This record gives sequence, C-alpha cells and structure tokens, in this order.
Amino acid sequence: MGGYVMNMGGGGGPRPETLTVKQPPARTTYLVGDTFDPTGMAIEARYDDGTVLTLAGGYSIEPSGQLQQSDTQVTVSLTMGGKTVTTTVEIAVLHVGETLDATSWADIKKASDARFAANLWKTGDKKTVTLNGSVWTTRFSNLAVDVFILGIDHNAALEGSGVHFAVGRIGDALVGLADSYCGMMTTNTGAFTMNTSNANAGGWSKSHMRVDLLGADGPNTRPKTNTLLGVFPSDLRTVMKRVNKYTDNTGGGSPSEGNVTRTQDYLFLLSEYEIQNACTYANPAEQEKQACYAYFAEGGAKVIHRHSAPTVAAVGWCRSPRADNSQYFCTVSASGGAGSGQASYSYALLIGFVV
Repeated sequence: MGGYVMNMGGGGGPRPETLTVKQPPARTTYLVGDTFDPTGMAIEARYDDGTVLTLAGGYSIEPSGQLQQSDTQVTVSLTMGGKTVTTTVEIAVLHVGETLDATSWADIKKASDARFAANLWKTGDKKTVTLNGSVWTTRFSNLAVDVFILGIDHNAALEGSGVHFAVGRIGDALVGLADSYCGMMTTNTGAFTMNTSNANAGGWSKSHMRVDLLGADGPNTRPKTNTLLGVFPSDLRTVMKRVNKYTDNTGGGSPSEGNVTRTQDYLFLLSEYEIQNACTYANPAEQEKQACYAYFAEGGAKVIHRHSAPTVAAVGWCRSPRADNSQYFCTVSASGGAGSGQASYSYALLIGFVV
C-alpha cells in the first residue's frame, strides 16, 4: 500500500477535523495473507477552515501488510499540521482450507455471510460429517456421509443468501437416509413416512415428516428429541440458517396458487421442482416460488440409494404434496424420475440445509 502512504506534518495551513468513508472499497472480504485493496474507496476530509475534500491519496492504511483472521477493520489515517484524524473500514478475513472438506463449518459460515462462497467453492463440492443419535427406532452410529453443495445463493430473492447442501453421498453414490421400513407402508410413528396415515392435508408444513422426524423448525442448538436435526454434529447445527421454503402447505387434492406458502426450516426435503425442474405431480404454482437446484440443473445424479446399502436404489421423498390427490406426496422414483407415493410409506430422505 506504499502508494497510499503520504503523511503530512509541519506547521501552518488547514488542519483536518474529520475523516469519513463516503464510499467503501469494491472489495471488503479477504483470505488470510491477502493485503487490503482500496480500489473504489472514497475518503472525505473536513478541515478547520471549512474545506471539504475527497482524497485521492495522502492517507495511510493499517494494517498495510498481510491480513490475519483477527482483522475485522482497517484504519485510514490522515496527518496534517501536526494533527491526525482516522476512520475505519469494516472487513472480513476468512481462513479456508485447500478444499471445502478441510474448512471448518464456522469458516464456511463466514464465507457464506460475506457472500464470498462462490469465489471459493462450486456445486458438488463435498464435506464429510458424522451422524450420531436416534430418530425414534432408527439409530445412527458414527455414520460418515458426505454433504455436498446443491447451489450457492439459490433462489436468494425468496429464500435468502447462503450455501445450500444436501445429505448426501457415500463414495460415488447419491444416498438418502433410510430406516428399516424403507419401501413399505407402516403406521409406526418413528418410521420415515410423510404422515402416519394416508393423507397429505396440511402439506409440508404440518407433516409428521417435517415436525416430528426432521425437527425442521428447530431450535438448532437444542433439537427436539428423536429428530434428525439432533443427529447432526453441533458445530454444523449451530451454523445452520432457518431458510425460507415455499411449498403447497394445504394439500387435500385441490391445488391453487394460494396454497403455496412459506415455512422456515433448518432441515427440509427437496421439492419436486427443485430436483426435476418441472412440476409433474406437484402443484404447478410451486414453481413460481421455487428454483431447480444448480446441482440437478447441471446434470447431477438423481437416483437415490439407501445410505445403508449405497448400491441399492430407493424411492426418495419430496416435500411437495401431489396436487390431484389427497393421499400422496411427490417422490423421486428408483430410476430418478418424478413419482408419487402414499403418505404412510417409508422412503429414503434426501435432506437439505443451508449455511
């Protein structure tokens, strides 16, 4: 930053009274080891004689060398006539590993919050997590599964900014979490069914899946007992965002635009449109508030396998109720296409979350 350091000392002439950042620099997010770039920054100085100037230089910047993760601001100083005035510019300095997997969840959150994630990672990049705990009768014991990026700032105008992930992958296989009832109809309260009876009334919002199995609405720091939210490691749960998701939350086989409303979820199942880029069985009004995830739009695999048998294809649940039927929700068929199933069937769960 040598070209921006030009402190002036000495006697007469006007003396500065205030220094103000009138326009922040173009870049405010950095990686550890970068140096501050003032390009685009406009600094205004007011002097004791009433003069107001926008400075092209003549000020100093600290730190002037390599930035550290502890740096949250830089200080801009102007010295004239023996008087120094200062102002600050807020910055974010990120420490990331060589890969997404080598980066902590805390640092992934910092990159996401700074809207910098797209500069670091891409769709499909993955990170291993270990799941532990019980969801009713299903026990996860040190299950290592990769979560992968579905999209960055996906549908941000409606859903907000963030990095969207799916659970998950084991090896090369796209997998969904499955219980021992997978592929069967059951009234067991703890089974991975959308509801305990064959009805889709209340849609996603009031489903047994969302409320009792996923624990989708949190709290993320103290998850409800027997919910899937509780099996995620705490360092991940604490950085999850409650994301806006729009779905037919009425169901009952009478679709309308007004049925598509918002929930705010820490965990969610993907909708039919988010996977297939079309509403085949879902309320067609859903696509007005949704977007197909980049991972699938770019040709990502849609065939879901059981996490416990990654070579075995399974039907997977979607959160969308079937539009023309009061008993069904949409599914991903075992061949990866659009399908539907009765609400009391247990199917594999391709779970999403946002950081």
